[in-house]
Amino acid sequence: MKPLHPEASLAIDKRAKDLLSHLRLVPNTTHHRNAQETSADHIPSSQIDADSVLDISFTGHVNGFGERLSRCFMSAGKVYGFVAEDYQEFARFISTIAKRREFRSALSYEYIEIAVIDWVKCQYEDTVKSDYGLSGFIYERAQQDVKEFRIAVPIDNLVITRPFHVADTTISFFSRDFFDGMIERALARSTDNSDLNELRIEEGLEKLRQKYQGKAYCELVLTAEHDHAVQQAKEVVDLVVSILRFYSPAWADPLIPSYLGTMGHVLVPTDHSFVFESDEPTITEQLSENRTTRWCVIEEDFFSFNEFRMNDVARTLFKSKKNELESIVAVSFQLFSKALAMKSAADKTVFFLVALENLLLANEQESIGVNLSQRLAFLTEKTVNDRKKVVAMVSRAYKIRSKYLHHGRLEEDLDTLRGLQRSTWIAILNTFGLLPIISTKAELYTHLEKQILG
Repeated sequence: MKPLHPEASLAIDKRAKDLLSHLRLVPNTTHHRNAQETSADHIPSSQIDADSVLDISFTGHVNGFGERLSRCFMSAGKVYGFVAEDYQEFARFISTIAKRREFRSALSYEYIEIAVIDWVKCQYEDTVKSDYGLSGFIYERAQQDVKEFRIAVPIDNLVITRPFHVADTTISFFSRDFFDGMIERALARSTDNSDLNELRIEEGLEKLRQKYQGKAYCELVLTAEHDHAVQQAKEVVDLVVSILRFYSPAWADPLIPSYLGTMGHVLVPTDHSFVFESDEPTITEQLSENRTTRWCVIEEDFFSFNEFRMNDVARTLFKSKKNELESIVAVSFQLFSKALAMKSAADKTVFFLVALENLLLANEQESIGVNLSQRLAFLTEKTVNDRKKVVAMVSRAYKIRSKYLHHGRLEEDLDTLRGLQRSTWIAILNTFGLLPIISTKAELYTHLEKQILG
């Protein structure tokens, strides 16, 4: 991790010193309700409204909305910290530090918050030199905690025949050899060589094997402190899942369900019933879906990944700095992918149309019937007849959306939904293909209008 620029370091240290003047003695609200606590301590007392406190610990108070009201530490049996307006100032200071480019990729807000409160405690207890600045304190701690981690996040309802890459991540699966190696290493590390201990180790790891062996996962390498690395990995894998869903069979037909998701975050509907003909019931538990809920990636899928430029799309989505059109198509991509996981045809229709409006309308005043339909037709189709079909399909889709949103009427027109889903997918994919030569919405519309006007 790179050290802070000297001027930034001085600015943070100065503001940290100023922050010390906001430190207060915090009365225990679980014992003192709206009462002043006296002390010979040189730190003034600060009162917090006990009625607003849902939870209290030595680290601070939290209200019923989960909002933090204070940040505290304990010293010599008393609680000190930043309360109310002082806490708001403290929180703004933490945000300023966390946004520094030297820190934001490696340290979480929570990590920095803990480091700052520890530095404040050290200053209060006089356990460090008074001129030991906060910036150096955080940097030295981070030097110990920031490491390279290889993180694998399991994915539900995905079966793969061989590993492959999505941008800088690897999609693989937990093999038998993986768990055999875990058992061997655990037995080698154990100092208790009794048969009973070996049996306990093997039984414990066999439970893990039963849960994870064969399960697909997304793996990546990150350099950060532990918790921040795990959080970043989750965000990356969520995006990878969106990319896989976009290229899954679900894109082609709204009747194909998509249950791809990080493990533990996907619910596959199941039916449960107790049927009584006598005192003893017949108990039934079965999947609500009549077709498979898992996607098995086969060689034909790998061919499609290449044909439809999956890794080029992924690299654009993972860019930290996107141009205007890259940002816009990324939003439409996410809306489309999210819609594929929905069950309701009406909800899918709404999300597909929102994805198209985001991509193909300059503002709210533009005509949906003319501008969006024509742009979509020329972005996705090559013949006059096919373009006319797109325009008619969009008109029908908006009528279905209107009935749903304004009148609560669920009208299922599978042909219209299938056509809308297909056109939205092609529009998004073709826009990704135009990114090397087009960088703004205006340029995209100019490009399409040249085709429209012939």
